[in-house]
Parts: sequence; structure tokens; C-alpha cells
Amino acid sequence: REEPTAMSRADDERPPKRRRVLSDAEDEPTRELQRDPLDIRGSLLELHQNMPSFSDVCVVVEGSKSSQEFACIGAVLASASRPLAAMLYGESSRMVTPSAGSSRPRLLLRGTEPWGFDLLL
Repeated sequence: REEPTAMSRADDERPPKRRRVLSDAEDEPTRELQRDPLDIRGSLLELHQNMPSFSDVCVVVEGSKSSQEFACIGAVLASASRPLAAMLYGESSRMVTPSAGSSRPRLLLRGTEPWGFDLLL
């Protein structure tokens, strides 16, 4: 019989990516799903790398010397910033305009430098 290596022992000790937390009653649906924070971080990094294919809004950032377009996911922006949430879905949603030749609506941000918005993403 082979002795397990340190690598295989570490793999066995790693928690599963997702774990259901069962409810008290058998007939009730699961109330919670727990994930390892590192797994969530990996998922968010993958989402960021594939942003152009998942995006539903184009944010045009006009700074003092340059402007840049960013393909974004509106719900992710809204969860990260209350002002962006208001611009995309709330009282200021009139700022989002249809885009000519593109299926994505556009949000124009003036007075913000593109490098700063890129850091937010």
C-alpha cells in the first residue's frame, strides 16, 4: 500500500467548493450555501477577465486628458458603488442612454480619470 503524499493529503483536507447548510426540517429547502472565500475570489477574477462577453452596459469615462470605454456588468457596478447604482437603476437612470450600433446601453462619466475607474473595476 502506498503512503499518501503531502499533496494528496492537502487535497483531501481542503473543504469542498460549495457546501449546503441544511434546514432544520427535512421538507424545507436549503436556506444557505457557503463558499470558500478563495473560491469566490477566483470566480470574480474569472468574471473580470471575461467581462466583454458578460457585460450589459458600456461605461464611457471622460477624464481631463483622455477618455476610455469599459464593458461592465451593471449589477456588479451597482453592488460596488451607491452612486453607480443610482445612475444605472435608480433616480439617475436617465443618464444611461441607448447606444447607436450596439446592444449595450452607455453610461457617460465626466470628470473621472479612466485609470481611476479601471482601479474600481
